[in-house]
Amino acid sequence: MFTSFFKRTEEHSFEVLIKNEQEKLYKIAYSYVKNEQDALDIVQDAIIKGYKSFHKLKEKKYFSTWITRIVINSAIDHIRKSKNVIYVYGRIKM
Repeated sequence: MFTSFFKRTEEHSFEVLIKNEQEKLYKIAYSYVKNEQDALDIVQDAIIKGYKSFHKLKEKKYFSTWITRIVINSAIDHIRKSKNVIYVYGRIKM
């Protein structure tokens, strides 16, 4: 009886679910930013957001769709933030 209970809860743990999705999430993030390091940062940020909100997900069967949406929103936020940065080239004269 206890074995089946732990098996069921383990199958739906955040860690197990995210391990099944991590490669796909990276590919999605990379498709938005075209930069390996930024894509990894986006996935990491999305995993943290997802972990904090995992208890709100009512249907675990929608985990893949839910975490994918978090990655996409994180990628869009990253793009918006990077557009606000103005790079100035040249030397400063004193």
